[in-house]
Amino acid sequence: MRITDLRIAAAELPLSKPLRTAIHEIRNVCCLLLTLETDTGLQGEGYGFAFNMDRLRSTIRFIESLRTHVVGRDPHDVEAIWSDLFRAFNFHGQAGVAILAVNPIDIACWDIVGKAAGRPLFKLRTGIVCRCTRVAACGCPQILKSLLMRHANFWHKDLRP
Repeated sequence: MRITDLRIAAAELPLSKPLRTAIHEIRNVCCLLLTLETDTGLQGEGYGFAFNMDRLRSTIRFIESLRTHVVGRDPHDVEAIWSDLFRAFNFHGQAGVAILAVNPIDIACWDIVGKAAGRPLFKLRTGIVCRCTRVAACGCPQILKSLLMRHANFWHKDLRP
């Protein structure tokens, strides 16, 4: 299996109410969806975001500069791809826009790995089996119950506030 193409779509999503911090006012969230296509027809998707379109465009441009390090590779070689990307952007540092550019590629590769295996990724990487019968937690009982109800597969009848 080989990666044959890398595509990026961007969107600017206005917030109905700006988010304000002590030093920022955020009026929109800008998102990117990166799609890796393979010669088998499988596609992997990764995502990224920024708080304005100019910053997102810089991430997109950085991703595009890494295209030659991704296309033609086997998406199962996630660690090797990451290592090559790391070397490719090493001069630019290991933080900021460089990492924001690599994350969607990494996520998309893992998405392909899971799809190719026909299994959820967590089962491929960890083998974790949930055998939990009791959970102790402190906090607001209504919030805890609300969270557990949203994840019904983890619900247990013995939940007591």
